[in-house]
Amino acid sequence: MYKKLFFAFISIVIITSVVQAQDNPQKELDLLEQIATHGDFQFRNFEVVLEFQQPIDHNNPDGKKFKQRVFIKHKDFSKPVVFHTRGYFARPGSETELSKILNCNEVEVEHRYFAPSAPDSIEWQFLTTEQAAADFHAVAQFLKQFYKGKWVSTGASKGGQTALFQEYYYPEDADVVVAYVAPINLSEEDERIPAYLADSISTPEARERMLNCQRAILERRDEIMPLVMKGLEESNTEFAGDPNVCYEYGVFETSFSWWQYGSGNYEDIPLPDASAEDLYKFLQNGITFFYKSFNDYFIPFNYQGYTELGFYGYDTTPFEDLLDYVDTDWASNRPFLVKEDWDISFNPEIMNNVYDFLMSDGNNIIYIYGEYDPWTATGVWPNPETNAIRMTKPAGNHGANILSFNGEEREKLISALEEWLDLKIDRRRLNSLANHK
Repeated sequence: MYKKLFFAFISIVIITSVVQAQDNPQKELDLLEQIATHGDFQFRNFEVVLEFQQPIDHNNPDGKKFKQRVFIKHKDFSKPVVFHTRGYFARPGSETELSKILNCNEVEVEHRYFAPSAPDSIEWQFLTTEQAAADFHAVAQFLKQFYKGKWVSTGASKGGQTALFQEYYYPEDADVVVAYVAPINLSEEDERIPAYLADSISTPEARERMLNCQRAILERRDEIMPLVMKGLEESNTEFAGDPNVCYEYGVFETSFSWWQYGSGNYEDIPLPDASAEDLYKFLQNGITFFYKSFNDYFIPFNYQGYTELGFYGYDTTPFEDLLDYVDTDWASNRPFLVKEDWDISFNPEIMNNVYDFLMSDGNNIIYIYGEYDPWTATGVWPNPETNAIRMTKPAGNHGANILSFNGEEREKLISALEEWLDLKIDRRRLNSLANHK
């Protein structure tokens, strides 16, 4: 009885809030009625939070189910929908820059197998790009009963990948795709990434300073390792493997992680004679990747990375004279990311098929990358025969976005959105967003 009364109260709150904001209340009532019959929902922070029933295996729709979180930020049925396909966990209350730019509705969907959007018992074989795309497609088809305007699929990083996968598997779901910093890796550990870090990123001076810093951390491990172990104790975590091996891997990873999210100013990289404390702080960019707490957080991604998505490893030759525990020229991340009970192998066919599709049929797509982001090494260069646009932010990192561009570059992106979505974007509002980002 309590549950029924609570559900009725929540329904009234949602209906009242939406009706007050719109001139067409019946349509909103119909939407909420359909949501109520499809799954459990809440109204929180001006979002409708829907627990959408999905089959674990879309090839067996009558089989086991799980609940997938969907966040609906409703503004007006006459406006477009930004369809935010998450690659990881969803973030309640968040809003993409794209929905701000377009001043429109947004639907955010958590990726399958990231808690709480996961079944009680994990069957890993159903964590595939195809099954995830079928999840997103089911949500889109359900909501398109009400939102009949233009749809824009979007996401960043792995979410950018899922937006591109959605276009590959279900091109009818979206009119436009905006993929932020989305890599398309073509092998289990794509060697283009360490090559980019070693030979192309930033300037020769910056790359040399990074290498010298990494070597210093190895040379001075007797000073730095005690600080690492103290930090582990204070954070109540442990390494995902042998501490000495993780230390050397942490040094390898430091370059990738700092360029991915760091300032890009090479003068922020410590010199070899910096204090042990400063070198330890810089090492935190990479070594936390091998903390068990961090590793456990991304277990579903790890599975996907070594079955379909691909990842990266490390060229150890610049450090071979300083290594005590890693004795190979290529240090694979597989031992840390692949669980012993996963009997898996990498299938390169999926990513290669997606890449071929994007080259031949990838129209109405915007790709955005950051110049200093290592994932840019495996980003998409669209075929000139498509109308897709790639824009790379100079000195940008993994947070590059539309509003980070200025002048003609930003105008090119905005004009493309206007043309493909058949709408007009308010330039004054756009400038205000850019000034307050």
